[in-house]
Amino acid sequence: MGTPVAPAAAPGNPLRLSARQHVLVGRAVPVHGVLAPAQGGRAVLVQASRGRRWKTVARAKTRAGGRFEAKWRPSEARHYGLRAVLAGANGAAAVRTLGGGVTAYRPAAASWYGPGLYGQPLACGGTLTANVVGVANRTMPCGSRVRLRYRGRTVVARVVDRGPFAAGREFDLTPATKQRLGFGSTGTVWASRAG
Repeated sequence: MGTPVAPAAAPGNPLRLSARQHVLVGRAVPVHGVLAPAQGGRAVLVQASRGRRWKTVARAKTRAGGRFEAKWRPSEARHYGLRAVLAGANGAAAVRTLGGGVTAYRPAAASWYGPGLYGQPLACGGTLTANVVGVANRTMPCGSRVRLRYRGRTVVARVVDRGPFAAGREFDLTPATKQRLGFGSTGTVWASRAG
């Protein structure tokens, strides 16, 4: 899964925020925070973005100790910015953005291909070598970037080839991608669009 990250509060910013940064689509992302100095009953908006527009995805109220928690379920496999907003007096607001944001993934069956094909042309251009970080996919446009996660390791790779041609598999990993992920021969990776 992911590790909660809690950035240090900037001078003058009363909010702290933490959340799991790697999740599967449809699963709840627990969002935790604290308001300092502690005040209970304050409304906090949890907002997510897929670019520059922020959308409120959850609401919470601070407890007596200033802590708050909310849950949000990402609906798409992609990277999101995440922040907490505390409304203040006269329209002022305190905002805390989660460093690194949250990436939501979907499970995808994968395999790998490689050494016997070194020197062969790739369907998207170039030649397969031991250093090519990429994946083969049947339908994604050449050059598309995909973020893959496997057992706590994450790699961003481009679609460089067509395949796999085994039933039910979505990605064939190049040897460099396989090595960076610590992937075996076949299995399930988490996949997300990477921009």
